[in-house]
Amino acid sequence: MSSLVILSDQDLLDVFVKAKKYQLEVMFIDTLLTEIERRGLNVVAG
Repeated sequence: MSSLVILSDQDLLDVFVKAKKYQLEVMFIDTLLTEIERRGLNVVAG
């Protein structure tokens, strides 16, 4: 189980947007995206 489950849905999306903005490691971004998809959330492209 991912440690990302401790984040609220909004916090998870906020972290994802910031990770993309600052171009963090692709593996980290992929992990965030996997958790977002698992929760059935939609990422607002930006």
